[in-house]
Formats: sequence, structure tokens, C-alpha cells
Amino acid sequence: MRILWMSNSPNAGTGYGVQSAEVLPRLKADGHEVAVAANFGFNATQGLAEWEGILTFPSSKDQALNDIIAAYASEWRADWTISLYDTWPMQRDQWPEKVASWVPIDHDPVPPAVADWCRTVRPIAMSRFGQRKLREQNIDAVYIPHSVNTEVFRPTAEYRDKPPRELLGLPDNAFVVVIAGANQGISPPRKAWPQMFQALAHFMKSHPDVWVYLHTDLNQRPPSGLDLTLLMKACGIDGERVRFTDAYVYTTGRITQADLAAIYTMGDVLLSTSMGEGFGVPVIEAQACGLPVIVSDFSAQPELCESGWLVKGQ
Repeated sequence: MRILWMSNSPNAGTGYGVQSAEVLPRLKADGHEVAVAANFGFNATQGLAEWEGILTFPSSKDQALNDIIAAYASEWRADWTISLYDTWPMQRDQWPEKVASWVPIDHDPVPPAVADWCRTVRPIAMSRFGQRKLREQNIDAVYIPHSVNTEVFRPTAEYRDKPPRELLGLPDNAFVVVIAGANQGISPPRKAWPQMFQALAHFMKSHPDVWVYLHTDLNQRPPSGLDLTLLMKACGIDGERVRFTDAYVYTTGRITQADLAAIYTMGDVLLSTSMGEGFGVPVIEAQACGLPVIVSDFSAQPELCESGWLVKGQ
């Protein structure tokens, strides 16, 4: 079967990109002919390229590739187009006939635009929560969860140079709270940065041994994201006890999966009380490294929390 895979480029360090890198070699090994329509991580000015021997089409002006996906499918002679991305911005009349969508569901109920899309394709739910919510809309979806490479994400994860705590100047006896998430959107920020920072400020005042490591982009500005440095100050967090990923290294995608695994093993808990997750890959990455998690008792996160705590929300 010839498959056109639409998602983030498999060489991108995003949640979608990491899952693409996990799935694509397996589809190829199963005998399918696979190409990628990359909506992120591979710029149109770069022309066509290959990743692990898999042809990659570049991004376009439209984040959902509505303006080019049909042409890509035609050029590749795709039997099926499989999307791994948010479906609400996709325009069905611009897409090929045969489409399967590995769809994130992070709302209750399912937003109308997402439900309408799923009624016209073959939906694949990445969480049991998503599968249940689609069924409530009389939409039948097969369940296929995301995955984590346990050869990389493990309690004995290796580091390239110095131990992460030494590299970041963290005391050996510090209790380190790790937050790993995209700093995107402000209305409201789905990752609940203000709420997490308020809780951390309160916790850090009464526990002087608590430090924080932020694996994200601190330098965003509205409407792309939040100025997290300003937000920390507003919430009263002691900036002297905060460490974060180097902005240049983070932006250029030079943090490997092995580096991220080493960061998880450095911590004492992962804080991820998001307002909603279609899946939440960092939650299973962290636990695979032996790091317990604090997650919201909503959407996909409760079913991923095997070692940690659930937090109720409004």
C-alpha cells in the first residue's frame, strides 16, 4: 500500500514528530511505501528530501496543508493519506478521498469541527478518552495509543557530558520539579502555565530545597505564547531556583531524545497539569525513566498516570 503520512517532520522534536519517527519505519518495514507531508520541521524552500530513506514533502503556507495535500497525494499516488495532527483546521473538500486521521481529542464534548471531520474519514483515537467521546457523538474509532522508545527512555538513561544536575548547577540535595511542554497560545494557555507557576511559587516559599527545570521556550510573546520569565516574576517564583533549556539549543532542535531522557532521570517529579491533552507524550516518557508525574484528572492524562498523582480541575 502507498501511504502519505501528514504530520510534523520525523526529525522534529515535537510530540507529533517523535511519534512520526516511531511509526514510519515500522510502516516501511511492514512493506508499505511511505512518504511524508511535513506540516512542520521541514521548510518549503528546502525542496524534497529524505528521512531514513522516506521521501519528505515540505510544509506550505497552510499549517494543515489544505492548499497542497491533494497535490502531494496525487504525486505520490497514495492509496491512503494518514494524518497525525489536530483536525479542526482541516478542510475536507481540499483533502483526498481516502483519509485516516489519528486524532487528538482534548475537549469534552468533542468540538463540532472535529466531530464533523471524523464522520467523513476513518478516525483513530490515540486515547481511551478520545474513543469514548467520539462514540458519544456516534463516531466509531479504533484505539491506537502513542508510544515511547524504552531503549532510550529508561531509569538508567545516559548523558553525553556531565550529569544533568552538575551541568545545570542544581544542588545534589535539591528536589527538582521538571516541566516539559510547548509554550504556545494565550487564550488561555492550554498547558496551564499560570496555574502551575502559582502553585510552584506557593510550594517553593515553604520548601527552600525545591528547584524547577523548564524544558520549553521562555522567549515567546503574545499571541504565540507567554513571556514565562515575566510570568514567573508576577507569580512570585524565586528565579534563582529555576533552570531552563538553552534557548538556542531548544530552538534549533539540538536536544536529542537521549538528552531528554537524561533530564527526566535528573528530576524528582514531572508537573504536567494541562487543561487538556490528546495524549501527552512527556507523561509516558517521564515514567519510563522512573520519574513520577502530577497530571490533571481530565482527558487522556488519567489513563497514562501509572506512577503519580491526579489533580482535580475546575
